[in-house]
Amino acid sequence: MAKKWWLASAGVTGAAVVGVVSVAVLRAHAGDSLIVDDVAVVSAPPLPAAVVSASPLSASEVEVLRAKLDVLGRDRRLGQLVGSVRDVSSGDVVWEKDASVGVRPASTTKVLTAAAALLTFGLDDRVSTDVFVVDGGRTVVLVGGGDVGLSGEQLDDLAGQVRATGVQPERVVVDASVWSQQSWLEKWGQENIAEGFIAPIEPAMLYGARVGAPTGDVPRSDSPSMDVAREFASRLGVGEIDVDWDGAVLSAAQGDTVAAETGQTSKDSKTSKTSKGDKGDAQQVDVARKVASVQSARLVDRVREMMLHSDNVLAESLGRQVAAARGVEAPDAAAAGAAVLATLSEAGFDVQGVHLDDCSGMSDDDRIPASVLSSVLAGAGSDARVRLLPDLLPVAHGSGTLASRFDGLDGAGWVRAKTGTLTTTSGLAGVVTADSGRVYSFGFVSNESEVLPARAALDELASVLREG
Repeated sequence: MAKKWWLASAGVTGAAVVGVVSVAVLRAHAGDSLIVDDVAVVSAPPLPAAVVSASPLSASEVEVLRAKLDVLGRDRRLGQLVGSVRDVSSGDVVWEKDASVGVRPASTTKVLTAAAALLTFGLDDRVSTDVFVVDGGRTVVLVGGGDVGLSGEQLDDLAGQVRATGVQPERVVVDASVWSQQSWLEKWGQENIAEGFIAPIEPAMLYGARVGAPTGDVPRSDSPSMDVAREFASRLGVGEIDVDWDGAVLSAAQGDTVAAETGQTSKDSKTSKTSKGDKGDAQQVDVARKVASVQSARLVDRVREMMLHSDNVLAESLGRQVAAARGVEAPDAAAAGAAVLATLSEAGFDVQGVHLDDCSGMSDDDRIPASVLSSVLAGAGSDARVRLLPDLLPVAHGSGTLASRFDGLDGAGWVRAKTGTLTTTSGLAGVVTADSGRVYSFGFVSNESEVLPARAALDELASVLREG
């Protein structure tokens, strides 16, 4: 089943941009526009301190809001709808519809992935891509650390650093052993590689494995690490390339280093080129020596990019990074999904009813209850580690995948939400500040519905929260 609905839409608005920190209402006017992949994206300035304090909803106010949501929730355009709305200040459930039922979430899954990443890493954390020389300088090993957004300029930088050492390699190897060689999930659908929505998830990727352009939903490659090896080798004037999924090349060289330092030969260094005299007098000949390194974008920028443009490759990479940080060796999609849920559970979020085949929402077998989506988003009001999450979401009629939505609706400029769309699934999960100053988190997911009609109905649902 093709996933044809992640296309970013053109458009820009000067509407107010609203975010949530703790239980406060934060207001900021839209800043300058930034063009990314031919999409005008509102670049909002840092959100200021709290300016509004809202009193709890009265019983009568709750009933009025629930009645409005009940009517909109029965809209036939929504197919099988599940929904959950919470008052962020109290965490209380304001409205729900089959909220504990796990449904196909599409890209609203990325709300969980983003939260887990923010809980695991610092906002300024970066991923390193390192280059080592081995085999007496004849081989250079580029160790993929998980940066799926390597650029041509970064490969130029790495090549320049290698040349500065005087090394003249004959072979380039990309070490991809940090993640599992099981880099593809059949549920993603092979056709979605050519359509630009996903690629095999490997720890060294050039422009997210895009082919022909550095951004956008252009076709992706089915061999990302080999592409990096080829591009890096071309910059070094090297013809022989390879991808090492076991880490054997670098491990053997590191084994040689140990043998040289101890004067003893290990089973991992049977071909070690050392000459041994008395113990400790070995002459080191072939060692692994780090000669170059570049850094990825900051974590907060990677999460923002994932959320704004619903980047599936970024989502899958972040999930694997969370798993690796938890000590999982060579994580695959299943391990990444399990790590995301374990991280959220340890932070106090109830993830009962959630099943994650992946971390992007591309799999039709993913299941998330609406109550979990609203709970995680409400958690931005109480857990400092995920406090920035609402600020990383697209703005209704303003940015990312919401740029062309909410036209003429009260939610325009006020709703911040992650979209989710598969062929028969539409989702919207985010936060909105009401006219009263109250902040609501919500999760709405429609299954077995037509995309465009369901999308319009979801926008109306979120917009009615502005009245609460």
